[in-house]
Parts: sequence; C-alpha cells; structure tokens
Amino acid sequence: MAIGLQFVCETYGVEFKELAIKMETSPQNINAWLREKRNIPPKRLEQLTLIFPKIPRELFGKTLQKSEQLLIQEIFFTETDEVEVVEIPDTDDNGYEYTRTHVVSQHEGIIGHIRDEYERQLLLERYERVIDDNGGGFFSENNLIERFINLLENGENQQIELVKMLFHYFQINNDEWGFGSDPHFNASKKEMYEEFGGFLRKYKII
Repeated sequence: MAIGLQFVCETYGVEFKELAIKMETSPQNINAWLREKRNIPPKRLEQLTLIFPKIPRELFGKTLQKSEQLLIQEIFFTETDEVEVVEIPDTDDNGYEYTRTHVVSQHEGIIGHIRDEYERQLLLERYERVIDDNGGGFFSENNLIERFINLLENGENQQIELVKMLFHYFQINNDEWGFGSDPHFNASKKEMYEEFGGFLRKYKII
C-alpha cells in the first residue's frame, strides 16, 4: 500500500514528474519515497506543505487509513470548489416582495457525502482500535461490543431505548453527569434519570 504522497498526487491530478520539477529533485527520489525505500526528508516535507498547503504534514509519509483518504478528498473538493451567489425574488409574510441571496456550491453534494463517510469511518476505526487493544478479561471489550451490536440488531424497542438513556446519562455534558445530553429528553424521562442517578450515587459508582 502506497504512502499518503501518492494518494495526494492522484487526488490533485499531479504527476510525479511534475512534482519532481516543482520540488527541484529527481523522479527517482520521488519513487524512493513512494516505495518507502527512504523517508521523506524534513526539508522535502516542508516543500510539500507549500505545494499542498491544506494537507496535514504528517499524512505525506505514512500509509493512510480510510478516514485520512477521505479527509484529503474533502480538502481537495473544498479547495477546488466554485461558488456563485444567486439572487432569488421572494415574498415575505406580509406580501412584500424582496430579493434574497443564495450561495450555490458546485461541490456541495460531494463534500457533504465525504464528510458523512469520514465521520462514519472514524467511528469504525475507533471500534477497531478498541478491539485491537483489548487486554482480555472475563468480560472483554470485544464481548461488550458484540453484545451491544446484538442488542441493536435484535433487541426490542424498549431495550434499545433503555441502553440509549444509559449512554446519554454517562455522556459528560458541561463537565457534569447529566441527562441534558439526551436529544429526546422530556418530563417523563426526568424521573427515570433522577432515580438512576440516585442508584449510582447510593452505591458510589459516581
């Protein structure tokens, strides 16, 4: 698998020969970096940050994760996006006519799609790290994740709602334990959260 520099060049449509000319080096040096026969020297990394100023420096010389590839694609489409301000006639609630402006982005759709996929991929990679770093034990993180997935796939609505409430309760909000992080919080849930909090405090869990 190639390092990030190759993916950046492919995304931006920059040929290696062209990059070598810009960096005043030989194509053989570029190829050596891409094949990871030699690390990219700090001086050359500095040059690359000038040629691709929006790309994080640490991505050029490493094997990219999927999320990092998506990040580079998002940066590219954002950099090359073209926007147009369009004036649209409209009428307010009182019947008065006016002109409002709307910004039209050429790459809005694909940027939004990449961002959604980026967030999804970050989550998957976090799960993978938890599994890879699992230290074992009688109730390991792997088992916990597997049970959680089984619940999401096969659980009843009430079971899933209960688990959601627990997650919302344990989500720290403004440096405090609280049920305010539940986007579906309502008066009927308040009593449940308060009783659950009392249980946790009684047994000194929190």
